[in-house]
Amino acid sequence: MKVSVLMVTYNHAWCIRQAIESVLAQEAPFDWELVIGEDVSTDDTAAIVREYEARHPDRIRAVWRPRNVGMQRNFMETLAACTGEYVAVLDGDDYWTSPAKLSLQAAFLDARPGHSMCFHDVEVVYEDQSRPSWRYGPAVPRATWGVEDLLEMNFIQLSSVMLRRRFLGDLPPWFARVPLPDWAVYMLLAGAGPIGYFGDVMTVYRVHRGGVVSGRSLADRTEAIVEASRMLNEHFDFRYNRQVEDRIARSWYMVAAAYAEQGDRVQARRYAKACRQAGGPLRHWSYRGRLFVRLYTPLLWRLLEIMASSLRGVAAAGGARR
Repeated sequence: MKVSVLMVTYNHAWCIRQAIESVLAQEAPFDWELVIGEDVSTDDTAAIVREYEARHPDRIRAVWRPRNVGMQRNFMETLAACTGEYVAVLDGDDYWTSPAKLSLQAAFLDARPGHSMCFHDVEVVYEDQSRPSWRYGPAVPRATWGVEDLLEMNFIQLSSVMLRRRFLGDLPPWFARVPLPDWAVYMLLAGAGPIGYFGDVMTVYRVHRGGVVSGRSLADRTEAIVEASRMLNEHFDFRYNRQVEDRIARSWYMVAAAYAEQGDRVQARRYAKACRQAGGPLRHWSYRGRLFVRLYTPLLWRLLEIMASSLRGVAAAGGARR
């Protein structure tokens, strides 16, 4: 089997038909399969999956369970059921927009045997139409990416990924507890080989209230980042300890700054303390200094903001004149 499409789903009855149909629409000159991990949904998701499995027995296999196992275990067990040389991932609440996606990504990896995986940009769509759609991907496009890049920021969306199965191997035992399994997969693969990128948009990522990530608060998402960072730091034998600590400090700073902006000084000081405790005493002084001014001398902070805004305006005007 050339490609397995891995789809994990839970309570996606409202959208999984579109996800499955976008896979069935693929035009690829090789054998591929769709493996669906259904995690004992409480809505009609299981019935829909059974319907498609019965209609397309040559393409679709479902992984059924007697009880709900959670997102990480669902991913691990569904991945273990995949037989393809490559594995493309599609969450049950997203969908692909190009029928050439599988063939393009497989050809990309065929031509680069040392690459561990590849990904592309996605269109982010808000189901409640609260914001216009936008394009998600690396801020500065590059051909390849590695561990240190992903420690700076996670710029990969899971439904855009195709990975080389043998480079990932067996997932480590801690994976069943990691709060950000997608980021953990990218990091593990980046440790095995470079990650390739091309700028096509071939996936729609839905933001909705039931989303695993989008439904969390900023503080909850940051707690997950910090916990996953520490687990990955240990996995890599602390080879990237400085970068991990920098990521943790920056994450706490963003939460503290957000609470300060909202006027919640109690929570802002709580996360400012977490930022101060990240790394050595002389590290992250810029984060710490900005938080101190913002929390304890708010008038000075506002004055500095006004001055910075004025300087940016002057610079922009000067650039326009040139």
